[in-house]
Order: sequence, then structure tokens, then C-alpha cells
Amino acid sequence: MLAAAASTLSFAPDATIADLATYLRAGDERLVRPSPTAKTAARQREERSLALLPAAVAALNPNATAVCDCDDLAEQSSHATAAEVLHLLTTDNPRNRRAIGATPDALLALVSLVGESLSCNNTFWSPSWLAGEEAAEALWILSFNDRANHAALLEAGAPEALAAPLLAAHAPPRAKMWAAAALQNLAASYCDTQDGRCSWRWSGDPGAMALEPHEALVIDAEPARRRIGAVPGIFAALVDLAAAPPAENGLLPSAATVSDRLSPGIAAWAAAGALKNLALSPTLREKIIAAGAPHALCALSRSRCWLQNSKSRAALGFLEVRDCKSVLKTRPLRVSLKHALHLRGAESVVEL
Repeated sequence: MLAAAASTLSFAPDATIADLATYLRAGDERLVRPSPTAKTAARQREERSLALLPAAVAALNPNATAVCDCDDLAEQSSHATAAEVLHLLTTDNPRNRRAIGATPDALLALVSLVGESLSCNNTFWSPSWLAGEEAAEALWILSFNDRANHAALLEAGAPEALAAPLLAAHAPPRAKMWAAAALQNLAASYCDTQDGRCSWRWSGDPGAMALEPHEALVIDAEPARRRIGAVPGIFAALVDLAAAPPAENGLLPSAATVSDRLSPGIAAWAAAGALKNLALSPTLREKIIAAGAPHALCALSRSRCWLQNSKSRAALGFLEVRDCKSVLKTRPLRVSLKHALHLRGAESVVEL
């Protein structure tokens, strides 16, 4: 098995997709992994890891069986493991992102898994949520700074598919977190820099200011931002997610592990990140503010969690909110009943 072969970085002849997931994760159980560990990074580069890519794509395809059984734990676990392999292969690895994006039906299958998890479920415990969560995490990194993947995901309907869990009261916190994080990267424009990130500046006359990148633009995500912004209720859903629970209550996402998938509040950083990049669009900025984003983001900016405070502060900059003391003196918009019920459900799960 791969775990047994870890010291030699070699594969057993009969290695499975589940073996590969264990091998690539290499004991790293962080809920959010902005960068892989050195061990995972080394294993991503092994040709033997990529040799199992076609099998992983075939295993995650929701249409691989004649009838998908939403409550079949074995089937849904197989989908989840295959999607997990894809995101474990891709973090900080542009070559693997390109290889996966170029594999026929890989991106479409991941988008389909997110949609399937939503249509299958009405409780946090439904097995297919795990597949949807792993698929959304894969889309989070596959959408980062890759022109071909970005275009393919728009064609596959990723903006609408990823927005759907954010609007569903029965979607677990981790499903909402990775859906929002994937929208964040899909809504980001990318520049001709070493890591693809742009540095933004305000330009133009007062009253008509616009954000422009310092560097040459490589991927203009304005079409993606407009698609996301056209989903009814998306801004309120993201603001609700960023606003509740308060930043210092509950488990901080930067300290969480994958076993904390149902902990309330873990998605606030991702919602703030999505709002940040959506605010790059001048046509959406007023709608984001009208949804109550300044108050939610100002509160979140005080968090001890670097994920939460860095995303919220950047979003506030893009919204031209510079005085959080004044903002926080005002009364916040009420958290929607839908999201309040979502949080109540999450808290009851955590107590069990």
C-alpha cells in the first residue's frame, strides 16, 4: 500500500485511488491548505502519482453508473476520494492543474458533483455531501490562474453550480466554505506576475474611480463576476456567511482540521474572499454594499484568524471602506432566517 511505501516514495503495483489520496495527503489534516507540505509537494511531482489521474477522473464521474445512488456510502465515498486526489495533486502545482484541466471531462465532472450533492441531499449527513465538498475544494485550486481551466469552468456552469450551496440551508459548513472559496478564485482576475496575483490601484476621477491592475492582465474575470452576481440572493448569502457567527466565536478555520467540517463559522473567510473579488466589478460594488457587506467585513477584520482578517480587510479596501469604527456603530442587517436555521443545524451537529 502507498502508506507503507511512504519512506521510499514508491507505489505498490496494486495501488488504488484511496491509496493515492492517503499518500498525497501525507498526514496533513488541515482544513485549509494554502500550500502543501514539503512531503506532499514532492509526491505531487512524481510521474507515478499522475499515472493514476485517468483512473481518478473516471471514478469521480457522477455519470459513470447508470443510476447514481445518493445514499450509497461506497459510491459517494469513491467520488469523494477521486475528487480529493485531484485537489491534493494541484495545490501550488500549475503543471498538474493544466494536466487535470486538459483531461477530458475532469472539470465537468467536478462541477456535476457539486450540483449532484445539492440535489441529492436534505441533511448534513447525506453521503454525497462529502463528494460535493471535495469537488468544490478541487475547483477552488483548479480555477486559480489557469486560462484554459477558467474558460472551461465558465462553459461547464461553475458559477451557478458553486453559488447553489451558498443558498441552501441544508448545505454543511464545509460545502459552503469550498463553494465560496472556489467562487473567490473564479471571480479573481490574474496578471503577468510570478504567482499570477495582481496588485490593484484606484484610478480615474472622483465619483468614477475604478480598480486597475498594476501589471498586464492575463485573465480578465469580469464575465465570471457578472455571472456570479446575476445569481439571485448571492450577495445576501455571502454576507450572511461572513457575518455569522462572530469572528471570535467557535473554531478558527486556520486552526481547523478536515474532521471539523460541520463547525459553524469555518466559511466566513471564504465568503469574505468571494466578496473581495466580486467587488472588483464596478457594476456589483453597490449591490455588495447594499447587502450589508461593510458591517460584516469590518467585524470579521478583527478576527485573530489570518484567513478571516486578511480576506475581509482586502475586501473592505476594494469597497472603499476605510472607517470601520463608524461602520460598526451602525446597526447591522439581520442575518437571514435561512442562514440562522443553517447555523442552528450546524450547532446541533457539533454537539452530538
